[in-house]
Amino acid sequence: MEWISVDERWPEPGEWVLLACPADGVEQGYQLAGKQFYLSRTDSYDDAIRVWPTHWMPLPEPPK
Repeated sequence: MEWISVDERWPEPGEWVLLACPADGVEQGYQLAGKQFYLSRTDSYDDAIRVWPTHWMPLPEPPK
């Protein structure tokens, strides 16, 4: 799997992905409509942390 630039394309809204964020490192997060990403550090949507990634990639398949 390779990193995809946000300048190239965005994941589908609601898709969970890995995010490469200059300020936060690599995080797991989800994408909302309007090119907004949120980290999964919280269980509450209202407390989600917004980030601005430069790259993303789909989550890998879990081990079998």
